[in-house]
Amino acid sequence: MIEATELSGLEASDLVLRYGDRDVVHGAALTLEPGRILALVGPNGSGKSTLLRALARLHPASSGAITVTPSDGPAADALMMKRSDFARHVTLLSQSRPVPHGLSVRDVVEFGRHPYRGRWRAADPEGASAVERAMELTGITALAGRGVHELSGGQLQRVWLAGCLAQDTSVLLLDEPTNHLDLRYKVEIFDLLHDLARVHGVAIGVVLHDLDEAAAIADHVVVLSDGRIAAAGPASEALDADLLSDVYSIPIVTHTDPLTGRLRTRAVGRHSERRNSTTERSIDP
Repeated sequence: MIEATELSGLEASDLVLRYGDRDVVHGAALTLEPGRILALVGPNGSGKSTLLRALARLHPASSGAITVTPSDGPAADALMMKRSDFARHVTLLSQSRPVPHGLSVRDVVEFGRHPYRGRWRAADPEGASAVERAMELTGITALAGRGVHELSGGQLQRVWLAGCLAQDTSVLLLDEPTNHLDLRYKVEIFDLLHDLARVHGVAIGVVLHDLDEAAAIADHVVVLSDGRIAAAGPASEALDADLLSDVYSIPIVTHTDPLTGRLRTRAVGRHSERRNSTTERSIDP
């Protein structure tokens, strides 16, 4: 990804996704473009993670199409591509993965090179440098020799991300990538995603729960509700207060941060007014 030579996008149209005989995503359409970040937001159960997994071919589509769109060649049906070919274009950082025992951090990051190796771990001339770059970018070089079972949740999350970066794809999908991370590493991960998109031309799709984070990082925000796309566009348009209040079933207000110029949201709970009144009284001269 960080050295991807062929930029690609990913396009989904009219996707219907099911669990058993129940439709959970209905006719979804979205486009991931090189150099841009798309954020999927919505309440729990709205279909965000299922849609992301479908884009990575980890959840079968009942109907619809997913297309890989190279910048210098014809579009390809993603659902018909060989697994190894698809894995050179698209990678996914899922929300949870089992913790492997008996493997070092470097071993796990090296798994990201699987699309470039044939049977019996055939030679991968670019593999070592890709792994080193990925570990450096995610700040885990010093952990390379440690067993992954010894790591904290935040450290392990960065190891998994490094494995995705080592895969050198031009489409990166992430499901809640900052889970378990403290404030410093959360900021650094978002900075890294920004650099991957703006500097390296990677097309990024990310599921986020925090609406303010989506507004801060994304070029395009897609709001899901009950498996349907309720809104899509720049954060200033998609994150409409009335729509969000309806989608999340709680009053939500929005405003523009005077320092950053970014849209901010706030859910209004039963005690919000009391807290605000108390704060106002405490600073009243």
